[in-house]
Amino acid sequence: MNSATKRIATVGIAAAYALTLFSGARLLQLAGAETNVKVTDYTYFYDNLTLTDTNGNEQEFKLAKKFYKALDEMNRSGDFTDGLVEYSLTEKKIVTEAEIRAYAQDGDLTIPRAFGAARDAYLTDHPEVFYIDFYKLTISVATKGGKWHAYIDCGREANAYRDNGFDTPESVAAANRYESKVDEIVGIMNEKQETNQYSDRDQYLAKELNRYLAENIQYDYGALDGKDDVEYTPAAYINTPYGGLVEGKAVCGGFSTAYKVIMDRLGIPCITVNGYSNQKDEYGNVNGASVYHMWNYVWIGTPTAKGARSYAASAASNNGAWYSVDVTWNHANANRYRYALLNEIIDAENHVSDGVISSSGYKLKYPKLSSHYYGSTGETDGLQNSRTYTPNGGVDDYGNDLVDNYSTVSYNGKSAKRLLEEDNLYIVCRFAAYDGETLV
Repeated sequence: MNSATKRIATVGIAAAYALTLFSGARLLQLAGAETNVKVTDYTYFYDNLTLTDTNGNEQEFKLAKKFYKALDEMNRSGDFTDGLVEYSLTEKKIVTEAEIRAYAQDGDLTIPRAFGAARDAYLTDHPEVFYIDFYKLTISVATKGGKWHAYIDCGREANAYRDNGFDTPESVAAANRYESKVDEIVGIMNEKQETNQYSDRDQYLAKELNRYLAENIQYDYGALDGKDDVEYTPAAYINTPYGGLVEGKAVCGGFSTAYKVIMDRLGIPCITVNGYSNQKDEYGNVNGASVYHMWNYVWIGTPTAKGARSYAASAASNNGAWYSVDVTWNHANANRYRYALLNEIIDAENHVSDGVISSSGYKLKYPKLSSHYYGSTGETDGLQNSRTYTPNGGVDDYGNDLVDNYSTVSYNGKSAKRLLEEDNLYIVCRFAAYDGETLV
């Protein structure tokens, strides 16, 4: 860790240029030669750091990936812990002197654009670094001995901590409640999985974790008004997994980052998605209004005959698919699974994704969701299943309205009768429901 004292000394003997990068985020979020630091598992946005060239071709964003690895090295080495950040891009040979000079003297935006993309990708892949405000990080340049040098530091900020959040190494260390809570919830999910008799592991855990968080995190309207208590400042963490998991108080960012953190520990690939939610009227129709929102995509790999579940292997063989999960909306719904494992058609009715999460202007690339419901391979092309729910006037033991379920199943637009008569094919349907505590 290079100290702030060294930074000041360097500036004292050189003509210094503090050029602040694009700053500010739409949602409150965490934030040479290639370094040999291994990035963590499921670094979806690192893997998809690309750039479109002048011919419209997409290519690897190499400089952004170097910056991403620099941030990862800083995180892994503990440089973020005391909030005092100085990382020499020159010593690490991440940028050349010519690139630094072009940035400082000519206003060339190659460096800030690459860093902005890397920062947005890193904080989205790593919401567990909840105590750092990545938008306080800047690129500073200086001349020393007639040569140009560049650093990642905090610019004019006193430190990189979130305002009104943890503000000392001791307070960050005291946040070990976070790791304990993560371990506790992972244990709860694994125990539940041991009793699961009916569903594939990944699909089951994806839905059950969603239910658990929806029932154990409060949507904290009060925190938005800056109401603080003595030991914790909710407004600083309502969009982080710390707020959701430890304090049990969050808004959409806290619900979705908490979900990602636990899914990562369960070995199930998951990302957070930024964008808008389509607001609906009392009849469920989209009313044209929308608000900023964050939710999740989760990869559910199809198990092999031996039960292997490898994201890399299943993705390479297209053996699995991405589905949408909105824990926040399930928290507000009597049916905790209503917005879990949605396909692209249903998700599009509720969400509009937007990969531009800050004023850097870089657009994160989100994966394509499955076009089918979970369990359908797509090989049954023409098989369609729709359901209509009609209130029947009754209520259950908890006072929730009961509904009649009318299901329509067709194949290539043909009913079962017509399909049998014209193609000599049968449609076979299986329905499951709980009779008391027994699944029948």
